[in-house]
Formats: sequence, structure tokens, C-alpha cells
Amino acid sequence: MRDPGWAADQERELTARLRRIVDDLTARGTAVDIDGVECRRTQCRVDIHTRDAAALGKLYGSLESGDGLYGWADTVVLDAVETAADGQVETHVTAVFDRD
Repeated sequence: MRDPGWAADQERELTARLRRIVDDLTARGTAVDIDGVECRRTQCRVDIHTRDAAALGKLYGSLESGDGLYGWADTVVLDAVETAADGQVETHVTAVFDRD
């Protein structure tokens, strides 16, 4: 179930955090695309694709920083990674928040 007020605020904050990370990675030559951000009541899901596994690894490192999700989300869940024939990878990251 979606909590519209909370979800909209979280989506804005998460999008801003991801934009900074993607811009930084792009400036260093690492291509990362955020395909979607959606929050519900206690969690937010991010859909990601990168050109290769190395780029995904760099993204994961950035997500673990204070500018990423560390210290903001209570738990971060990394989903399975799907690799296409051309080496591009897709995955999902879920940020979980304790709201009780």
C-alpha cells in the first residue's frame, strides 16, 4: 500500500541522491541509468541498468556512502543481477525504512 505523502517525499530525496551519484559516476566515465524510483509505505525500489558489471560495482560502492543510502535507509536490499548477451546488467535495489 502506498502512503502518498511519505512516498512522494522519499521519492524526491531518493531521486536527488541518485542524481548526484549518477552525475559523479558519469563524470568519471561510468555509465549508469536509473530507470525508475517508486516508494510505498516503508520501502523504495530503484530500477537500474548499467553497461557492465564493473559499472554496477561502482554504483553499489556509491550507494554505500553517506551521500548514497548509508545512514538514510535502515536496510538496503540488492536484488539479483540479470546480464544480457551484450554485457549490460539490470537489477533492483530496495531501500527499507523503519517507520514504527
